[in-house]
Amino acid sequence: MKSFEEYRRLVTFVMPVLFFLTVFLPGCFKGDPARVQQDDGSENILEFDVIRVSKREMARDIEGLGNLVFYDKATVLSRVDGTVEKIFVKKGTNVSRGDMILELSNYQLDLEMIKIEKEVLSAEEELEATRMQYIEEEKNLYRKFIQLDKLELEIQNMQEAISFLKEHLDRKKILRDKGGITEEELRNLRFSYDVKGRELAIMKKEYELQIYGFRNIDLIGEGYIVPEDEDERRRDLVFINTKMSRKKIRFAQIRLNKVLVELERINWLFQNTRIRAPIDGVITDVLKFVGEKVSADEAVTTIVNQDKLIARVSFSETNLTKIKDGETVSVFIDSMQSEVDGIIYSIDPYIDVETRSFYVDCLIDNPENLVPGMFIKVRIPVQKVESYLLIPRKAFVRETDNSGYVYIVSKNNRIFKNKVIYSDSDDDFVIIREGLSEGDLIISYPVMGLMDGMKITHRGA
Repeated sequence: MKSFEEYRRLVTFVMPVLFFLTVFLPGCFKGDPARVQQDDGSENILEFDVIRVSKREMARDIEGLGNLVFYDKATVLSRVDGTVEKIFVKKGTNVSRGDMILELSNYQLDLEMIKIEKEVLSAEEELEATRMQYIEEEKNLYRKFIQLDKLELEIQNMQEAISFLKEHLDRKKILRDKGGITEEELRNLRFSYDVKGRELAIMKKEYELQIYGFRNIDLIGEGYIVPEDEDERRRDLVFINTKMSRKKIRFAQIRLNKVLVELERINWLFQNTRIRAPIDGVITDVLKFVGEKVSADEAVTTIVNQDKLIARVSFSETNLTKIKDGETVSVFIDSMQSEVDGIIYSIDPYIDVETRSFYVDCLIDNPENLVPGMFIKVRIPVQKVESYLLIPRKAFVRETDNSGYVYIVSKNNRIFKNKVIYSDSDDDFVIIREGLSEGDLIISYPVMGLMDGMKITHRGA
């Protein structure tokens, strides 16, 4: 084995040779970017081709890379608890909106339906009974008006009869005083008069009892103005005397409405035991099996509609103001070597702080059985001619997705490594966004071994 001293001597010899080959030897060939010159014999100075940074007007299409994603996708959820009874689809099944996907069973729901149907029947019967009672009560009230009219007429007739008896009694008293009739006849006549008077008093009391609630004062007490028309007055009296019956009808109606709402809820639950497709599309996943329990809001299947797709593409933030909603784009599908047209569907309203980019969604038709996940390139035509700071691609050394460096030449002909940020590039040019200014002088083709502060000579600018 070689000793450490032998290795040291070998390295000492090889390193200068390598430096000569990488730095000085390329300058010995005509046309190379660097050549060696002597400066008073004291320093080896390299000569480089340089270019002056300038702006150039150009109209460039905006291009971005991305993937196809779903435009219309539905995760189908069960809205009720239950057990899977039947499954009507499998992966890859094409379905239309409304097609049956899955059917559930729910024993508890069956019992609730039986119970609520009985309650609905009971509430309907109660409402019908209260309505019939109201109608009968209304009829009885109109009958009572007739009875009151009869009683009023009887009282009037009795008053006339008593008045007649009073006159007759007065005449008989005169006859008795003259001896025309006996005292006993007069007593009998007075007895008849007194009986009629008592009968009239009883009739009046009965009338007072029966007319209670049918008087004008009763209308006024309820806030009514007494109508002049008798039929209208009686209708108002019937209305205020059927107040309780109408309340019973309202309560019965409220009860019926409540049970009908509950019936509607249970019917809704029953309808949702039959799970249907919410959109047209193809089944991509079936998440349950027959006999398996399902909870409300639990996913049971997934449907995607692939008639249209979204081309989701990332663009640099410098293009944000150049892209407009609704513009026509060209979408190139790399795996199929085909191109389709689309329109810009939406533009993200924010910039990703890490990548300094934003996403654009382009809507495309799917005539070629494209599938989500495919790699794509989107090109957006730009009509506006703009001025860009351009440098040749060979003068630029790329480090990251949006940065790199160039060698800038100072006024005293020394070079310095200068970091730049670029926004776009092609085979020939790089568009510089930060790090250079118009008029800067840079090495046109950097070579290995360049160091900050190295003095050079240059040609070409």
